[in-house]
Amino acid sequence: MTSYQHLIEVAELREINTAAQCRIVDCRFDLLNPDKGLADYHAAHVPGAVYANLDRDLAGPVTDSSGRHPLPAASEFRATLER
Repeated sequence: MTSYQHLIEVAELREINTAAQCRIVDCRFDLLNPDKGLADYHAAHVPGAVYANLDRDLAGPVTDSSGRHPLPAASEFRATLER
């Protein structure tokens, strides 16, 4: 499986999007309007892409020292991606 460490071109995305091991996650989010990312996803997204919400899916629990969107535990992030 190829691992990308950089942005890719549209043609590359089109090619790998057909691979069974590829999953595209659309994670658009607007901090001032938390519902906008999902609305934008429903309006138009890459075919086959799934939506991940920053608050619910891509951040761990907020604590006194964590900040607003701390990274989730690796096991929780993996479970989210597997869903």
